Amino acid sequence: MTQSIIVFGGSGFIGQAVCKEAIKRNISVISISKHGKPKTDELWLSHHLITWLAIDIFQDDSWEKYLTPGVTCINLIGILFEQKKKGLTYDKMIVLSNHLISEKAEINQTPYIFLSAKAGPCGYIKAKKKAETELLKRKNPTIIIRSGLVTTKRRPFVYTQGMMIKTASHLPFVKRTAEKIYPTPLKTLVAVILNEAITPSFKIIEDIH
Repeated sequence: MTQSIIVFGGSGFIGQAVCKEAIKRNISVISISKHGKPKTDELWLSHHLITWLAIDIFQDDSWEKYLTPGVTCINLIGILFEQKKKGLTYDKMIVLSNHLISEKAEINQTPYIFLSAKAGPCGYIKAKKKAETELLKRKNPTIIIRSGLVTTKRRPFVYTQGMMIKTASHLPFVKRTAEKIYPTPLKTLVAVILNEAITPSFKIIEDIH
């Protein structure tokens, strides 16, 4: 049973929530992201169970040594919208990051969790599906989680969008579209990710409400 996780993209919105909850569960965490430790003064960020590493995985391969059979790797790297002038494209941030991390995870037989999506911009979903296709060929324990719109009251605008989508899911003409992006509460998503990290297997998970 895994008591240690590596979170790629741990300093992001979902990543921080995963890291924080993992600590509550007494799971040790290594967070790997380009910016390292978030620049806030929240106490949990300095907890002894978490290590923040500032590593650009596209330029520095020092992260590879942390992918061992005794941990679970969670890939939360990604962007919803491209910023091509900054080099932030779907191919790089979703497809390539998944390739780099999952390839090394397979070599080391490290269990791997990939956060995919059920809906979003066309290029975004295309990239997620391309990443999923590669993962289905992997031979290490691999879990694909297809999330809807991730909501939390701490982000009022997105939370309101989620409530509107829930309402729309009951209307005949837009029901099918609304169900594709049916909101996933952040707290629920984090719980699913960590529950799967503790007992890794091979599966695709969706419809997380």
